[in-house]
Amino acid sequence: MTKMVQQQIDQLTCDIDLAREAMRIEQDRYNREHFTWTSQDVDDWRTASQSDSDQLREMLEERDRLRGQLT
Repeated sequence: MTKMVQQQIDQLTCDIDLAREAMRIEQDRYNREHFTWTSQDVDDWRTASQSDSDQLREMLEERDRLRGQLT
């Protein structure tokens, strides 16, 4: 059981790292291009960014919950 939990933690850690990198890339794109976007484009980006942040938070919470099972 512990090995399976550790594998889940490892996978979540990988997913978290990928999500953070994707968010960093998206933020860089926003910083480069947002001045050419319409207000609707900016609103859409903010909505998507918030959704991505929520998903990242959920993954972090799940990883913490799983880590608690190991102790």
